[in-house]
Amino acid sequence: MKIQYIVLALGLFCSCTKYDNKDKPSMVLKGLITDSITGLGLQTQVGDNGVRFRMLDWSYSASPTAWYFTTNQDGTYECSIIPAGKYNVTPLGPFVPLVQTNSNGDTTKNASVTIDINGTVTQNFTVVPFLELEWIGTPVANADNTITVQFKVSRGTTLPAYQKDLTNIYLFVNSSSYNVGDNNYDSRYTVAVSNPTSQLDQTITVTTPVLPFKNATYYLRAGARIDYSVEGVNRYNYNEPIAVKIP
Repeated sequence: MKIQYIVLALGLFCSCTKYDNKDKPSMVLKGLITDSITGLGLQTQVGDNGVRFRMLDWSYSASPTAWYFTTNQDGTYECSIIPAGKYNVTPLGPFVPLVQTNSNGDTTKNASVTIDINGTVTQNFTVVPFLELEWIGTPVANADNTITVQFKVSRGTTLPAYQKDLTNIYLFVNSSSYNVGDNNYDSRYTVAVSNPTSQLDQTITVTTPVLPFKNATYYLRAGARIDYSVEGVNRYNYNEPIAVKIP
């Protein structure tokens, strides 16, 4: 059966909030989080459980309180209500940390940036994801109103500290939005993959449950995560969302 599918790389503009006594915060920080393996924007999810930016305003205080904003699901980001100042900026997400410490708490790596934000500033980052997910072949709309897809999950890093066992692999399904992932899915049609760690580097075939409508578009995306916490959350890596139309 012939189907149409579209790779979707759009995201929602993020928002960020900071309140202090500075007038009319209107500076802009924007850019892209790039996946070092694909060279494309890092696939993530919208919201606090995706990629967060930690902001420290050194011009505001010698010991500033961190504040945060989030990215779009395609790795782009823009925060447009920042007071002018000097900031330390660190993205946090399902990738090898840019700032690392040893068992004594000493910093052993620091790839965060400290920049003056006055006007519009573009700052890009390249990160090494914990996991890399890719679609294999073309999705198939079956005669029984299900969809079959294939994809692969592989390690993104060779560093042992970030090669923990996989805790989850899902095919997330949403019937109304390309903004699909652990933050936005329909549990009736989303499918969990069994024995996730044993699925590494294998072609995984998943068929959805029977979907309710014909002549309808469904949005699908695979996500996987390891047993490693980033700020208290085991965060998902994803492939790009696709739209599949059932005739």
